[in-house]
Amino acid sequence: MSTTSDLPPLKEGKIQRNDILGKDLAVDYGTIYVKPNEINYLDIKFKKVLTRFKINLNIRGLMGEFSPNTVARISIGRYYTNPQTMAKEFKEDIVQMGDFNLISQQPQFGTLTAQNNYNISLNTEGDIAGKSSKYTYIYTASFNPIPANQLTLRVKNLVVIHDDNAQERKFTPSSTDEIIIPINNTNSLPLERAITYNIIARLIESPLVVGQNKWARTNLIYNNSNPSNTNKVDRFIFRYDNNYTNPHATEYWEPQTIDPCSKVYPNGLWRLPTRAQLQSLINAEGILRDQQLSLGSNILKFTQYDSPTISHIAYGNSNKLILPYFGYIDSQNNATNNLSSNSPEGQYWGYNTSLGYGYINLNPTDESYVTNFDTNEKRTIRCVRTQ
Repeated sequence: MSTTSDLPPLKEGKIQRNDILGKDLAVDYGTIYVKPNEINYLDIKFKKVLTRFKINLNIRGLMGEFSPNTVARISIGRYYTNPQTMAKEFKEDIVQMGDFNLISQQPQFGTLTAQNNYNISLNTEGDIAGKSSKYTYIYTASFNPIPANQLTLRVKNLVVIHDDNAQERKFTPSSTDEIIIPINNTNSLPLERAITYNIIARLIESPLVVGQNKWARTNLIYNNSNPSNTNKVDRFIFRYDNNYTNPHATEYWEPQTIDPCSKVYPNGLWRLPTRAQLQSLINAEGILRDQQLSLGSNILKFTQYDSPTISHIAYGNSNKLILPYFGYIDSQNNATNNLSSNSPEGQYWGYNTSLGYGYINLNPTDESYVTNFDTNEKRTIRCVRTQ
C-alpha cells in the first residue's frame, strides 16, 4: 500500500474502505515453504489491484495561478445534458472503493461506494508555470467502462489569482459550489486493473460571441513584471476586467512584425481581428454606443454589444463585449483622444493580409479601415479566437 504511515489494521481479514482511499494497493498470494538450515528467499511479485487516474488541472489559459488560500476539490465521473436548461450536470462518480478481502486468493472488494471529492496537490510537472498546474492521483476499484463523451471532472471552489494586478477571479458563488468540466472522450473508455489513465484538463478563457466572431472579453496587455519574482511566464495576457479608466502602460501597441494575439497562451488560439471582423462591429446587433460607467470620480465611455454567450459569475461586466474609448498614443508619445479629452475615440488595431495593419474608430462611428498612419502610433487591441 502506498503510504508513509503504519499499515492499517485488518478487520475480519479485510482492509477497510476508508483506509484504502487515495492510496495505491498491490498484493501477492501464495504459499511460503521454509527450508531449515538454508537461506530462504521470498519470491513476492506484487500486482496492483486498482485502476489509477492521474488528473492534471491546468489554469494557465485563464491567465493566472491557483489562489493559495483555497484548496480545489475534484472528482471524476459521468455527466448528462439537462434537457430543460441544456446545462451539463454531474451524473455519477465513477471512482468507487470498498473493503478489500485479503484472505481470498484473488482480488476481491466488498460493496463499492463513491469516493466523491479529493484534494489536488501542487505540481510543477510538465508546465513551467508551476503555480498554474495541479494534479492528483485517484484510485478506483470499479472497472465499468465510461461511454463516449460522458467523462467529466467536477471541481469545487476554483479561485484564480489573475496575472493582471493579482486580482481574484472566483468561478463559483461559494466554496461549496462546483463547476463541471466535460472531457472529450470521443470513444468509450474501458477501465482495466493496474492501468494509469492520464486526464489533462486545460482551462482556457472563453470568448464572447458577437455575430459570427468570438472576441476576447478585455484588451490585450504585455505583462512586463519580473518573472523571477512573480513566477509569471506569460507576457501576452488580457486585462482582468473593463472596470478602469487608466489604461495599462502596455495596453497600447505599435504595429508588430508578429501577431501579438497569437502569443496569448496557448499559442495560436487567438489572433488579431481582420478588417472584415472589425467592420462587422459597426452595425452588429445588440449594439449600445456611447455608454458611460461611473468608476469613482472618473467616467468610462465605451461601446457595448450583447452576446448570446452564457454569463458567468467570474467575469462580471465582461459578460458583455465592452470596447472602451482609450484613443491612441501619437508618435510624440502623447495620449490622444482618450477619456480625458472632449472627444474620446475607440481606435482598435486589425490586420489584413493585403493591406497590413489598420484600425477602425468606434467613436465616432466610421466603417473605414484606416491604413495611412504614422507607424510609431500605438493603439489598443481586442483579439479574436481562431476556433
